Amino acid sequence: MDIITSIISKIGEMLVEPTGRHLGYLFHYKVNIKALEDENVKLMNKRADVQKLIDAANRNSEVIGDEVNWWVSEVDKITDELEKFLKEDATADKMCFHGWCPNLKLRHSLGRKAKKHAEGVLKLQQEGKFDRISYPAPPTRMHFSSSSMKDFNSRKKILNQVMEALRNEKVSMTAICGMGGIGKTTMAKEVAKRAKDEKLFREVVMVTVSQNPNVGRIQDTIADFLGLKFDQKSDDEGRAEKLRQRILKETENILLILDDLWNKLDLEAVGIPDGCKILLASRNEDVCKQMKSQEIFPIKVLSEDEAWNLFEEVAGISNCTRDLHKVAKKVANECKGLPVAIVTVGRALENRDESDWNDALLKLEKSIPDSMLKTDIEVYSRIKLSYDLLRSEEAKSCFLLCCLFPEDYDIGIETLVRYGKGLRLFQETRTMEQTRNRVHTLVGYLKRCFLLMDGNEKECIRMHDIVRDVAISIASRKEHDGFVVKCDNEMEEWPEIDSSEMEHCTAISLVFDKRIKKHPDSLVCPNLKLLSLSSTIKIKYHFMVRYAWQKLELSENFFEGIKEIKVLAFQSIYFQTLPASLQMLQNLRTLHLEYCELGDISRIGGLEMLEILSLIGSWIQQELPKEIGNLQHLKVLDMTKCKGLNRIPPGVLSRLTTLEELKIFPFSSWSSLEGNEEKTSASLDEITPLLDRYLKVLNVWIPEVEFIPRNFIFNDLTRFSIGVGRYARDEINDLFRKNLQLDEVSTDSIKQSGIHPIVKKCEALRLRKVHDLKNLFPHFDEEEQDGFPWLRILIVVNCNEMEYVVKFTSNNNRTDLHVPNKFPLLEELYLMNLEGLKGIFHYNSDDLQLPPTDHQFVRKERISTASSLPRGFPQLQSLYVGNCPTLEEIVSVWNRKTDDPINTSTSDDMILFPKLTELTLWWLPSLISLCRAIDDEGSTGPPKDADGVESNMDNMNTPTNILVPFKCIKWLPSLEKLEVNDCDSIKVLFGFHGNDSPQLDPINSNITNNINVDQPNDSENLSHKKCCLIGCLPCGNIAGKPNMIQNSQEIIDTSHLTKDVNQDRQLDNHKEEWLMNLKDLDVIWCNSLEVVFDYGEGPLAPALNKLESLELRGLYKLMHIWKKGPQQVKTVGFQNLKTLSLHFCPSLRYLFTASIAKLLVMLKGLKVTYCKSMEEVVAKTEEEINNVNAEFYVVSFPNLVSIELNSLNNLYYLCQHPYAFEFPSLETLQIKKCPKLQTFVTANKTPKIPKLKVVKLNGKDMVILEQDLNGIIRRQFEKPDHIEEE
Repeated sequence: MDIITSIISKIGEMLVEPTGRHLGYLFHYKVNIKALEDENVKLMNKRADVQKLIDAANRNSEVIGDEVNWWVSEVDKITDELEKFLKEDATADKMCFHGWCPNLKLRHSLGRKAKKHAEGVLKLQQEGKFDRISYPAPPTRMHFSSSSMKDFNSRKKILNQVMEALRNEKVSMTAICGMGGIGKTTMAKEVAKRAKDEKLFREVVMVTVSQNPNVGRIQDTIADFLGLKFDQKSDDEGRAEKLRQRILKETENILLILDDLWNKLDLEAVGIPDGCKILLASRNEDVCKQMKSQEIFPIKVLSEDEAWNLFEEVAGISNCTRDLHKVAKKVANECKGLPVAIVTVGRALENRDESDWNDALLKLEKSIPDSMLKTDIEVYSRIKLSYDLLRSEEAKSCFLLCCLFPEDYDIGIETLVRYGKGLRLFQETRTMEQTRNRVHTLVGYLKRCFLLMDGNEKECIRMHDIVRDVAISIASRKEHDGFVVKCDNEMEEWPEIDSSEMEHCTAISLVFDKRIKKHPDSLVCPNLKLLSLSSTIKIKYHFMVRYAWQKLELSENFFEGIKEIKVLAFQSIYFQTLPASLQMLQNLRTLHLEYCELGDISRIGGLEMLEILSLIGSWIQQELPKEIGNLQHLKVLDMTKCKGLNRIPPGVLSRLTTLEELKIFPFSSWSSLEGNEEKTSASLDEITPLLDRYLKVLNVWIPEVEFIPRNFIFNDLTRFSIGVGRYARDEINDLFRKNLQLDEVSTDSIKQSGIHPIVKKCEALRLRKVHDLKNLFPHFDEEEQDGFPWLRILIVVNCNEMEYVVKFTSNNNRTDLHVPNKFPLLEELYLMNLEGLKGIFHYNSDDLQLPPTDHQFVRKERISTASSLPRGFPQLQSLYVGNCPTLEEIVSVWNRKTDDPINTSTSDDMILFPKLTELTLWWLPSLISLCRAIDDEGSTGPPKDADGVESNMDNMNTPTNILVPFKCIKWLPSLEKLEVNDCDSIKVLFGFHGNDSPQLDPINSNITNNINVDQPNDSENLSHKKCCLIGCLPCGNIAGKPNMIQNSQEIIDTSHLTKDVNQDRQLDNHKEEWLMNLKDLDVIWCNSLEVVFDYGEGPLAPALNKLESLELRGLYKLMHIWKKGPQQVKTVGFQNLKTLSLHFCPSLRYLFTASIAKLLVMLKGLKVTYCKSMEEVVAKTEEEINNVNAEFYVVSFPNLVSIELNSLNNLYYLCQHPYAFEFPSLETLQIKKCPKLQTFVTANKTPKIPKLKVVKLNGKDMVILEQDLNGIIRRQFEKPDHIEEE
């Protein structure tokens, strides 16, 4: 009886509790709703606070944490649900029977839902307590492009040895050494590139140490690429300690390359700790030993065969006569296998006759270098020969000018222009533009002779330090006018120069870091033509680099003894007052006072013959002296980036009547043209008469468009950088000659100001908040209709009325088939914050005038020719489109009559972006496809009959939201990087299906190859519709079925043109590769994306064979990464994919199939996190179930090094099918928060994992007793604490 009573009591408890809970829902539904509203307000306040922190982090360019992004997304989602619940459900009528009785069911439902929602809100409130919102942005990566190292056996052997040493954990310091010009730097760069490509190190930093090492510069370079910032007040020891601590955090992941090491470097003083992986490159093996290098690899000269192959290539003598070949062999032998000598001598003798070769051989055999030369004798004689063989004295003079600058210095080509102009080095160059052209020609020639090379900065060149040594040796001789070049960081006194040397000296260049405490009262050097004094100290801040001024107190008589001087240059010097003797320099033509702090500079006005005055980056106290207006021969006035300049006295500029170039960006204190009050500063109308005379270069910021005079003539400018608008204060890329910014102005004011005509002449154009601008073309090109022939960079930001960049309209005067290319040179296109943007370019089908034709396949109004389509952007390399909420497509092709997208079978030769390498699409919520018309074509078609013919046409215009349909894939043959972020309307990223369908190929005929016919809109029968779709159905099929065309009125017989079309098409598909250059693909927060790669059915050519990195994040509806039919198993590519990362994809049930897994032979890193529906990583598709015996199926990942699986709540196995897995390179396996994973693989055979080093389960390091992952995981689950709190 007691037992029965106990049971009944227990049953009663179990019934009472849920009954009470449900009654609570009924009677307390208002309380529950009110509690929900209160908690929702708290959650929204918390969301707002977090958003403020996110905005602050974004302003500091920091990276928002993944869990924060997830939390924000979840909060937004539940907020939308609650808004609907509280506005609709909670306010519904809660009575029934016309208000006579309460609706108990509805009240119970509301109370229950409110309770459940409140629990979700409370959970999110708790999860919203973050330790930190964001993290510092990753540091700028050092880019190592393909080096110029030749594939010689001697070099390959050393390269492989160096790489092996870097892989050896016991070797921390490796060195390569050899004589100057042997190829050490080239080898080091190749090592850096391979180390990065092979992911041996996370960071590879290469620093040039040079002959006089600057510890601060070395520290700055390393710190920059490690994302480390020094405190401005830190001393050298403090900086070193901070750098040391940063490197110690990930010593194994950093490779430091110290190039051009001349003497032992104190690594401790720099802040490089013991144990850090270091590669040295030095000319001296003893230095490598002093640095305690564990492995030293000397680089020898090339073998005779290798040297001859290199010489033959650079000298271009593969087809020379027998006699010349014999002499060339001897000349090559005289180069002694030294690469730098082979290249310089070979290039110098290229295209020379036999007498030049014989004379060169004689000089090589007899040359005796200067004993003071620091480099090897043989190197000197060979580079000296290259100098002697230069074709003109101008080239030699230009070459010798370059040795005045420090080692590894980026020499501005414009500096050479101004020095050369002042020294009168270049004949028959009357204007600055003529001089500039000459210098660029000479620099190009010297680079081709390998005596100069490209600099790191734009418009700069550099000298190899060996070549510089030779140039200094040549220039220092009396017969070459005796240059004196001293670059010494420790210099504190004026160097002692022999009096006889001073008598003949024509150029002095002193570069120092410390303050010069002692210098001559009067510099006596009667033949001196050029004097350059420069301090190299720089202070680096977070956003800028500024020079630290060294105070130089020159005596009043300092310049008395150098009256013949023509070029005077000071850099980073502080002058309170310029010496009075400056006015004695009446032959001075070029004066550079750059990055200096300047007090009184009025004495410059006494330099009557001065032609070039450069004050770049200098600090000028308040105003430009009015005495500058006295310079009646001045051709160049450059005040770019001058600080402190607030006023230019009226009348100064107008008096400079010979001015050719005025660079005054970003001075903005212009006087207004309106009003009668006296002007306090210069106005732009002072420049007007200069434009009528010689002024051809103008860099100016005009803050108000009203400041521009009506008669201001821009058309004749050959170079300009003009900013119009209040915020157009920053110059665009200096690389281009013609730059224009328009900021917060209207299109009407632009036309009225007179600046309108030069828009078409720009090489770089930036438009920001230009009002009433709906398109760039034809708005700025209404008359000539020939586009923008010079434009290379186009930036359009915050122009909310813009609908298209280019909009093609009817032109009744045009009768040709081809639309001209509007942007033939455009390389970069940046579109941001354009609220009304509909597409990049747009054209209507009936805008193009077609010639009459005798072959009327359908009515003429339905025909459009692919040859008349715009040819896109033939030179475009980078395209960025961001925050354009209404943008649905990039290319818009519409029928004006129906206002619908045209269903166009685009011709195969219509490649709109042939050179595009980078494409970024960011926050485009309405974006559907690159081209909606083609997306419609690529839609999944209706069923086919036995002959492959579609049975109906009902679904032809059903859009599938494919970002890159198959035909658009052909638009992007050069694409290397694609980033798609926050594009919520896209369902499929790449649609490869449709290429095998007959309806997508154009007819292969001269008549119809470029013809494209719209689908009829009327109710014509099915057979006529098929005839109208040229390129949709091969005409051979039409010809074979005459009943299908019985209603057609106008027909072309094309059966003879379409034989074996299907066979040819299949052959062509296998000849090409799609997206053959794509290396990086990132798809982030695209909430509607279901498929990444959709292959459909049928055979495919290889695709994405160079893809190396694939990252997918925040794709909530993603169902397939690879979606394919049974015939794509061996052809889809991906053989070079190295890293695959997947995060926050909750709908994905598996990662890839076994057949795809077999393609990923180069995969090195696999990371999958927060995919709650994933049940297995490798799945078995239906076709594999039918065709594969699982027990004998081997899936191998030969290069996979690391696997990380995190927060996969439903993951049961790596693969539930008994495939045999092999992981020969796997070193690290991390599994966290995968509670259902108890078996890694189900195969009876234990996976091969010979290199496994680390196994982490839920953050704990597991002991690896055997290569049995199943056993390791099982032991973890047997422990009572194996389940971690979620």
